[in-house]
Amino acid sequence: MAISPPRWAPNAIPTLRGWMVGSELIVSRRHTQQELDEFFHIEEPAPVIQPDPEPVVEQPTVNLDSMTKAQLVEYANTNNIEVNPADLKATILDTIKQAQ
Repeated sequence: MAISPPRWAPNAIPTLRGWMVGSELIVSRRHTQQELDEFFHIEEPAPVIQPDPEPVVEQPTVNLDSMTKAQLVEYANTNNIEVNPADLKATILDTIKQAQ
């Protein structure tokens, strides 16, 4: 049930201590915060919805030493590492490791 000011003081303002006009307490009556919020038309704030954190995508670990020369050249091209396909596997492997 909503609260209303006394009929003889329609400009009274409700507080937690009672009804006041200016700084004078004219009716001593405790009001709850819910009653005051209802009187002043204060709505509960909307709950803050936190966005879900973005999942962490782990890069699969690559064992470069076990790759063939063709796989190393393909890996280098995929990762924008410039290698010469005519080089030795060890040279291509070193170039990729230095680029990382």
